Amino acid sequence: MTVSVNKRPVCVVVPGLALEGDVGRAALLAMALENDVKLCFPEYEDNRSADVIVVGSAEAGVPRSPASYVIVNPSLGVLCDSDLNELSRILSVACDGLSPTQTDTVPDCPLGVADLLQTVLSERPRPDHPLLDFLASGPAKVADSIHLPLEMFAIDARHSDREKSLGRVGLAGRARYLIYGAYHWLPRGTWTATIIFSVDREAATQHFRIEWGLVNDFVSHSFCVSGEGKYSISINATLAVAAQIELRFILANSSLGGEMEVFDIILQRSA
Repeated sequence: MTVSVNKRPVCVVVPGLALEGDVGRAALLAMALENDVKLCFPEYEDNRSADVIVVGSAEAGVPRSPASYVIVNPSLGVLCDSDLNELSRILSVACDGLSPTQTDTVPDCPLGVADLLQTVLSERPRPDHPLLDFLASGPAKVADSIHLPLEMFAIDARHSDREKSLGRVGLAGRARYLIYGAYHWLPRGTWTATIIFSVDREAATQHFRIEWGLVNDFVSHSFCVSGEGKYSISINATLAVAAQIELRFILANSSLGGEMEVFDIILQRSA
């Protein structure tokens, strides 16, 4: 849960609200009734006397400020019916417009509203995936980071040994993408992608390139390693709005042999 303490009303941002439709709205209204809270959906009714207004994205709530913003998660139905990329889109779009420096304390509000928020949060568990859990926490704070599973990415088929780890790739062959993906979405902001990898002695003279950002509008950095060993390479990209992104680790020239291994891919939001 991410909250920016401001004055009332409380604005609850429910990712995927449009996908939930009448069923989702009815469930939220029932929770509000139990806690004697006046809740409204501003696209359908006047919200001037509401205790809590519910919108599908932060951008939709901004014109209705002053308000505290509380991010909650998609319903279980939306979580089960959507794939990783669609869920990351829902969460990223919902976060756009919120400050990356918001606190994560419950706003100072009437008891009934506080009880309603706790009820809604308990009914909407965090997604069981590291990226989605990261996004569901609201706007990432500076120094927050996530380790992305290698299974999210497409990895070059020329593995030196199929019995070896997923991130180990043989370099023999033409110039090509070694790892790319994962085509998930991120909210607006500056994001740093870091790849931690190693190369063996035969691969120590190769030229590599890393690309990061929108599929057709990205930042690129070419580099060489200085010998056999373990390395870390980072690259930044700034998104003006929530968007689908791609990370590419590229062998920039053909190679007669050698092997590399990717150990970790880390994602972090910069200040």
